[in-house]
This record gives sequence, C-alpha cells and structure tokens, in this order.
Amino acid sequence: MYVGRRMTRKVITLSPMDTVRDAQRILEENRIHHLPVVEGEDLVGIVSDTDLRKWFLRGETVDGKGTVSRRIGNVREIMTRDVITMSPGDTIEDALLVLHRRRFGALPVVEGKKLVGIVTKADVLAAFIDSLNIEGIGVRIEVILP
Repeated sequence: MYVGRRMTRKVITLSPMDTVRDAQRILEENRIHHLPVVEGEDLVGIVSDTDLRKWFLRGETVDGKGTVSRRIGNVREIMTRDVITMSPGDTIEDALLVLHRRRFGALPVVEGKKLVGIVTKADVLAAFIDSLNIEGIGVRIEVILP
C-alpha cells in the first residue's frame, strides 16, 4: 500500500507571507490541524495548530484595563522549515512509523520539492482499516490459557 494512493491531493496551503491570523482562520474553517507552506509549488515549511497556540500564548499582552492584545506576525516566523516528508512511492507502513516515532499528525508528500499531497494519521488508520477489513463481517476466536 503506497502513500500516493491514500494521501489527500487537494491540499490547503499557505505562503510564508500569510499572517498567523489567516493560518488560524483557515485551520478552524476547514477543521484541519496542519498547513503546508509553499512558495509557488515548492514546499518550504509547515505550520500546525500547536505552532499557532504557542505563538498566541507567547504574544498575548494585557494592559492595565484588562484588554488582551495579540501581536501580528507572518507564517514564516512560526513555520517549521526542516520538514520531514514522504514521496508518493513510500509505503503506508513507512508513513505510520514516521508519524508514530516523531509524534507527528501529518506528513507533506512531495515529488522533488513540489508539494503533491499530505498524508495524515487519519489517512493511515483508514488504510489499515481497509486492508484488515475491520468493518466487514469477521470471526474472532479468543483462547484463554492459565
């Protein structure tokens, strides 16, 4: 089973000059957790919802009246630049190992530097559910030994 068959091809992306607030809005509107950052078609970074939370918590200030204000920044300031990626020809098993060992939620899929998709934990789980036919009718035998 290959990443190219299970990845999401229509990837929502950002540019490095998009604002952090734009990134937050896009994540919320689309109910996603990761946004690849591209220049043209080339992957240059990735931003996660965790990156945004850290940014906003660090950047909040409260004045004497109790008004909370947040600084304005660009995605390039918070994106991860050294992105671990997969290629469409990599196996789902390899993606699973990277996601598990590195504690990632998603991996951009590239051909060269060109972003062609993204594979998430949910994609990997769905692939294993399909391959193991977990939702189908099955038989389970349990043996309890002393």
